[in-house]
Amino acid sequence: MRFVWIGDYNDANTFLDIFRSGSTQNLPGYNDREYDELLAAAAATLDETARAALLQQAEMRVLGAYPIVPLYFFVNKHLVKPSVRNFRSNVLDVHQSRYLELTSIVQ
Repeated sequence: MRFVWIGDYNDANTFLDIFRSGSTQNLPGYNDREYDELLAAAAATLDETARAALLQQAEMRVLGAYPIVPLYFFVNKHLVKPSVRNFRSNVLDVHQSRYLELTSIVQ
């Protein structure tokens, strides 16, 4: 099975929630009560440091269980001429042309 996931928001939970029991994205069928409890505790925690620690515990637990085996990772490289302004890398690798500008470069 080929499975691709790109984080759609800037939080570890975007990846960890995939393996939560009952998630429609849980294609490997991973089921671990303690993992689910760690995610639930993190969701109920307002303290950012404590929440990050809970999510890290959950991540270590799922990585140790090997519900999937990553075979490769997508890589994007962009060659952008110096005359193109406002090109910014971002997590989703989306670059809307309406924000780009062309400038003339005198050499």
